[in-house]
Amino acid sequence: MSKRPSIHRYIKQLFSTHSLRKRAVWIAIGVAFIWVGFFDSHSIYKRLSWHTEAQSIASENLELQQEIERLNRQLEVDVSDEVIEQLAREEYGMRKEGETVYPIKEIE
Repeated sequence: MSKRPSIHRYIKQLFSTHSLRKRAVWIAIGVAFIWVGFFDSHSIYKRLSWHTEAQSIASENLELQQEIERLNRQLEVDVSDEVIEQLAREEYGMRKEGETVYPIKEIE
């Protein structure tokens, strides 16, 4: 007959003080990891979402800087009064006193 360890020995080993401490430490580490990863005010999840948002804002900022540069170049061009009047009429619907403007929209 082979010698088999009894079930009592397994239970005793399972609930030994050293084993319980070891498991408690691992459980505490796991809970802390989950807390820091998802529930903390500066969690890893929030940091990743902030990083993504910062990247999108930076790209939007770059686009706006390019638009500002384009508009500044446009301002540097010497523009005549006729061009300004035409732009005011076409883009902004302005008119001279006593003048009637009929806006015409193109159908695409």
